[in-house]
Amino acid sequence: MGEKGNQRWEEIREMGKKKFVWTHGVLRWGVLVAVAWSIINQGLRDGLDLMGFLSLDFLVRLGISLVIFGVAGYFWGRMLWKKMEEES
Repeated sequence: MGEKGNQRWEEIREMGKKKFVWTHGVLRWGVLVAVAWSIINQGLRDGLDLMGFLSLDFLVRLGISLVIFGVAGYFWGRMLWKKMEEES
């Protein structure tokens, strides 16, 4: 990691591990992937019909994917924190 990368990591490190994991892992990665997966899945199942995105079936799948990818994002954030700590 270069000097600029080390400086950026120091700024991120100041927020703390817990906040980093929740913002970068759960909220950024987990929610983004859950929403993208749900939209792509809906598009492949029923096409891009707007009413399909308002159906109970889509909302249930979105909720389930938010939980699953949110948990995965938590572990992703922890692994990313550990990797960045080792590199700095």
